[in-house]
Amino acid sequence: MRILVNPVVLAPAGGVEMSALQVAEELAIRGHSITALYQEPGSHLERWGELATALVKVPSFACTAGTVLPDLPRLSPAIRAAVAAQPDVVYVNRAEHMVWGVLAARTARARLVVHLRTHLPFPGVRWIGKLADHYLAVSHSVRHRWVDAGLSPDRVTVVHNGIEPDSYPFGGLDHRFLSRSKLGIPSAGFVVLYYGRISPEKGVDTLLRAWDRMNSGREIDNRLIIMGDPGDNQQAAYAAAIRKAHPRGIIWLPMDQNVIPALHAADVVVLPAHWQEPFGRVVIEAMCTGRPVVATRVGGIPEILTGEFARYLVDPDDTDALASQLDCLEQWRADDPDLARRARDHVQERFSLRGTVDGIENILLRSQRRTTQSDSAQLGAAK
Repeated sequence: MRILVNPVVLAPAGGVEMSALQVAEELAIRGHSITALYQEPGSHLERWGELATALVKVPSFACTAGTVLPDLPRLSPAIRAAVAAQPDVVYVNRAEHMVWGVLAARTARARLVVHLRTHLPFPGVRWIGKLADHYLAVSHSVRHRWVDAGLSPDRVTVVHNGIEPDSYPFGGLDHRFLSRSKLGIPSAGFVVLYYGRISPEKGVDTLLRAWDRMNSGREIDNRLIIMGDPGDNQQAAYAAAIRKAHPRGIIWLPMDQNVIPALHAADVVVLPAHWQEPFGRVVIEAMCTGRPVVATRVGGIPEILTGEFARYLVDPDDTDALASQLDCLEQWRADDPDLARRARDHVQERFSLRGTVDGIENILLRSQRRTTQSDSAQLGAAK
């Protein structure tokens, strides 16, 4: 099958970019021909070049239903590249580029599959949404939002994100000691990790208040690692304010493409989001290394923390509940030493990259078959 994808940025800017790369690599391994259109190069350029049959730089994919005509000159190179690729399926990586996807698929006489990775339906989705063959949603939470906005329920299939377990290796006590030494963290003490964007919707301020509450009056080596960067000037002001207000026991690190040392140094990982996280990739990455995760009961996160792990869900902005959960987990290695293995097993069984690609590939193949059936019907009519 010939698949046209648009990764946009060939760099690990976030979970979307990592997922798009890993899925494309696995599809290529399975024998599919991948043409990738992108706007910005980056550190993943070489990996994309190795997996793709063709890698083409284009000016833009950005367009809305109301700005098609003025945006058409900027979209034309990407549409021409789609035609030249002769794809069976145009697989749009972000719903924001759905209008471009419709134009590209129709012009190239290909089927269109759109990946819904956010809770951001746009005006006109009831109309434009009918022009795609199928949609993939990263969680039931995302699916509900888009169906409520006007997409047909039978056109939206949930395929949870997945990761390659070998990319997030299990880390025991020896790994913890080595990682703490490399990061300059005391070898003793309880270490909690947050990594991701430093912004209000991620709830970092709530985590800092909970940390202060948990450690009030203690003179111990507990540490909270905050690893990440703000995304814009407003978020930079927020990050500066919370950093100034909460200096005690906090280690501030810039975001690193390699999160394994920080994960192995930690005892627990926290995702205290206020907004409706579409999925929560951080949760499965951390659990895969053998770390329990405390996270808020928002968006797609409760679809990950199921079964025994649902006990680690807290309501957003509930400082007391978050502090209590962290306090209860401080001695988890002594109280429940098998918890690390169960956390990793949970991810391997339910959120593997192979399972994710199985689901995506199934939808792409179904769409391709519709193209073949349509072409056969047209040929029969011509005869």
